[in-house]
Amino acid sequence: MRAPLSWLRELVVIPADQTGRDVAHRLIAAGLEVDLLLTDVAMPGMNGGELADIVRGRWPGLPIIFISGYADPDSIAGHQNLQPLVRKPFRATDLAAEIERSLAECRRAA
Repeated sequence: MRAPLSWLRELVVIPADQTGRDVAHRLIAAGLEVDLLLTDVAMPGMNGGELADIVRGRWPGLPIIFISGYADPDSIAGHQNLQPLVRKPFRATDLAAEIERSLAECRRAA
């Protein structure tokens, strides 16, 4: 098995003090070619499900993986679909497997 995330070419990290709305607008304005969004469920200003709704408006088929340490992340996100969800704490290998699964699923759907 490959080292976790050894295939990663570029990673864009948004500082934790940015609101979800700031993140969405920065991603869209930057004109990046985005392959996948990994977002926490709980963020300042909006939750990860709301961020996903905005980002999917620009990239409809974009794979999105949610992470959360909350016992009941649905109570934060309300009606948004938080799947797939990786629970904190997680191992890098578990996260890498979910990323690879999500990207493979996206490629099959294309």
